Amino acid sequence: MSKPRTQKQIIDAISKDFRLPIRKGRAIYARLIEEFTLELIHSNRIEMAGLGVFAVDVRPEHTTVHPSTGQPVTIPTKKTVRYRSARPLRRRLNPESDE
Repeated sequence: MSKPRTQKQIIDAISKDFRLPIRKGRAIYARLIEEFTLELIHSNRIEMAGLGVFAVDVRPEHTTVHPSTGQPVTIPTKKTVRYRSARPLRRRLNPESDE
C-alpha cells in the first residue's frame, strides 16, 4: 500500500494540471476545504457524485466508566462527520466484488 498523499502533493497536482502558480493552487485547495466545512456546518450534508456522502452525525450524551478510577464519567453530546462512499467508488476499489 502506498503512502497517503499530502496536502502539498494535492496542491502541486492541482497547480500542474491546470497550469496555475502554486499560490493559486493553494488558494483553490483552501477554498474547497472552507466550502466543505461551511456546508457541513450549515446543512449537515455534502453529496459528491462518484465520491460519496459526508454527513454530520450527532452522538448522544452517554455515561461510561473512567478506566483508572472506576468512577462514572458523562460524555457530552457531540457532532462528528460520517462518510459513506458512493457505489462507483466502491466498485473501482473492489473490481472483483459484485456489490
